[in-house]
Amino acid sequence: MEAAGRRTVYLDINHWYALGAVLAGHPRKAEHVDVLHQLLSSVEQGRIMFPLSAVNYMELSENPRDRHREEAANVMMLLSRFNTVTSTKKIVDEELALALNRMFGRPAFPARAEKFGFGATFALTGEMKQFWLTGGSDESRKRLQTMLGMSVPELEVRVNAVSEYELLKQPPKAYWNSIPGYDPYAARREADRELASFNVMVNTLKTNADLRSRPLDAIYARQFMLDIEDNYVQALLNAGYSAFALRPSTAESR
Repeated sequence: MEAAGRRTVYLDINHWYALGAVLAGHPRKAEHVDVLHQLLSSVEQGRIMFPLSAVNYMELSENPRDRHREEAANVMMLLSRFNTVTSTKKIVDEELALALNRMFGRPAFPARAEKFGFGATFALTGEMKQFWLTGGSDESRKRLQTMLGMSVPELEVRVNAVSEYELLKQPPKAYWNSIPGYDPYAARREADRELASFNVMVNTLKTNADLRSRPLDAIYARQFMLDIEDNYVQALLNAGYSAFALRPSTAESR
């Protein structure tokens, strides 16, 4: 993808682990050293952006090996600079709105999703949230800047960078059980449930002769009912269709 002379490149987690090993001083292959140097140079020159996705965060968080997570997080920080790709939900919402507009002229002005932003919150929800220093008089801010030896905007940049890095790296495994509600495997269990439902569809295609002759119908039906139904209902509401119209009538449901 080209944008303003800069190429956007997405890396799967295995590549981040390999580059992390190079940065840590133990490359898996000798040629990986030159690869990392070239990538760092390209990022510094503004020629390439390596955005992170929600999947990158989820896959890294569930790795129980602290060293591997830290190595990958270190190189992710340098190459991505915490640029992130928006959530899949936001992309689906945009595509449904555009499809309804093309077919029915509603919504008249389909909302467009920002594809790239900053930080984990943007990757997971499509919304950007950062820390900002609020309150205080101009005089107190000047005293703070003098004490820290940096401006308030510089402080905010550093605080956000540190918080994003720690969120990416995740706490040491020894602390996992002591953190209330912490569950690094939640996303994996959801992925396992999706895989199980996908296998049900595959087995049905094997045993149902009617569906076997039209497999795309089964694939589309599963995707609609399990992946995008909520997005679809919201898209219809956004297009001006009432919630009542989306519910089947008593006669229809019998």
